[in-house]
Amino acid sequence: MKKILLPVLFAVLSLSVIAQKKFSAGIYLGAGFAAEKSDYSNISILPIAHGGFNFHLGVHLNCAITKALEFETGVQKVTKGYEYTNTTTLSSQYNKSTTLSVPAMLLVHIVNYPEELPIRISLGAGAYGSYAISGKVIDENGSSSNATFSNSNRFEIGPRLMTKVALKQHFEAYVATDLPSTNTVKNGSGYVKQGSTQVGFGWIF
Repeated sequence: MKKILLPVLFAVLSLSVIAQKKFSAGIYLGAGFAAEKSDYSNISILPIAHGGFNFHLGVHLNCAITKALEFETGVQKVTKGYEYTNTTTLSSQYNKSTTLSVPAMLLVHIVNYPEELPIRISLGAGAYGSYAISGKVIDENGSSSNATFSNSNRFEIGPRLMTKVALKQHFEAYVATDLPSTNTVKNGSGYVKQGSTQVGFGWIF
């Protein structure tokens, strides 16, 4: 993961230096919460203790379109997954995957550093595309194996929503949601759609 994220971070920072006025770059660090939607009765949200709560990180590049409108993209590490219960044995297994997600969003600054306050409040909407680079299947006894993705789609796409507060043009706090939209089941009568909510802090360079 570090081998992927560090070159991306270097490229983002380089672009920010080259285009100081129009572009900005930053990092995100925080917590992620896996989400899911399914019509299978034996599939439910990945429990907090088994990967439903996870570490989230990313880098972002922003381009100012107007004073009140901004485009944001970047790359993020997002963990997704769900719990599967065998209806015969009533035993559970926890399927989680590590994905690289690329957002494409428009941010509207509803408060943009007024003279009396060093703060900017933004609302964003757009889309994300993510690809599962690795996965684990863990049973209730703690034994784990690598996911093969033999019956799962690694690529997902869907809507993304975001609320962000920036302070003194550097410090950020945010909440973002990648809505479950893509059926990850290749062959089956039902669907499993995975998503994620990220909460954390950031720094604009």
